[in-house]
Amino acid sequence: MAFKPSSTDGGISVINLECVTRSGISICEHIAKFYPTAAEQSPMFWEFSSEAIVPNAILTQKTGPTGDECHYNITGLTKGDAKKIIYSVPVASAFMCENGKPRALTLEDMSN
Repeated sequence: MAFKPSSTDGGISVINLECVTRSGISICEHIAKFYPTAAEQSPMFWEFSSEAIVPNAILTQKTGPTGDECHYNITGLTKGDAKKIIYSVPVASAFMCENGKPRALTLEDMSN
């Protein structure tokens, strides 16, 4: 899973699930629509609340170059902070897109 500060603006890209849900499509359909290259690679993701991220992090809406209005950047985290967060995500809490729908991630998925 990609969860690290961007080399260009320092933000960690995330998608606001409430925003996606309001649009009437699934998270996997959203990824395929706005991030087709990522969609080809069976994207992995997990849901989290912004309160669960380090207290000094800032969540800011930033429409990306593909027009994704549900795109947000998390700033205020170091690479080390981001690494600690992603390594603490239990596999049982993660999902991946398969055939346009989310499904639970397995340990086997992590090794592929």
